[in-house]
Amino acid sequence: MAARKSNPFLILGGVLIAAFLALAVFGALFSPQDPNAMQAGEKLLAPSLTHLFGTDRFGRDIFSRALAGLGTTFFVAAATVAIGAVFGTLTGALTGYYGGVADAALMRLNDTLTAFPAVLLALLAISLLGPGKESSLVLALGLVFIPGYARLMRTAFASPSNRAFVLSARLMGAKGARIIFVQLLPNTLPTLLPALTIGFNNAVLAEAGMSFLGIGVTPPDASLGYMLSEAQGMLAAAPWYAACVGGVIVLLVFAVGLFGEGLQRRMHT
Repeated sequence: MAARKSNPFLILGGVLIAAFLALAVFGALFSPQDPNAMQAGEKLLAPSLTHLFGTDRFGRDIFSRALAGLGTTFFVAAATVAIGAVFGTLTGALTGYYGGVADAALMRLNDTLTAFPAVLLALLAISLLGPGKESSLVLALGLVFIPGYARLMRTAFASPSNRAFVLSARLMGAKGARIIFVQLLPNTLPTLLPALTIGFNNAVLAEAGMSFLGIGVTPPDASLGYMLSEAQGMLAAAPWYAACVGGVIVLLVFAVGLFGEGLQRRMHT
């Protein structure tokens, strides 16, 4: 019991994630300036009490834009993981529990999607849905995430499908849907929950990568990935730009990673 109560990874990670979530949701309240306001006389200012992260080449406050970008990145990552996890879990549950022809057909489709490089698949989806929109980026990345969750959850649902409690439920007349969602799903949580934190981190990095390439969120909307791309061209004149924005991304990924590690330790104690 003592081991379960003492979990600094889970506590610290949870506190950091809560802080990031508060900033992402209520960032406008904490924002000292309008993130899109251009000040011609304040271009490329170094970090100070007035501009905590300095200013960019248009005189915009980087800290205010980072808060706005954090909200965008957080939303894209959370929505991406939700799409991948929901549809991946449903696919894995159906294939793992029922097996047979459905298993073979869906897993072949899953293998086909997995065979494509993730970036190429995302690029194809974004080109079809239209670049520069959060909805397009979320749907594209969500599609990329489905195969991984489907394969993971297929194994998680297939392993206990012949255990005594499942056989007992069948003998009592329980339908397949009830067995999947009431009997089996809770037993897959030790596998699913840590996978969600890993997926969130991957989604954050994927959003940053897509926006860095110029095919994700585009101006005037701010995202951490696009800001990092913009900072690349100002490394000599304003090195603080890349350092501050990159630091926010690293700290967010670190916080979610800590929380995921804490979840795994909690599940195995």
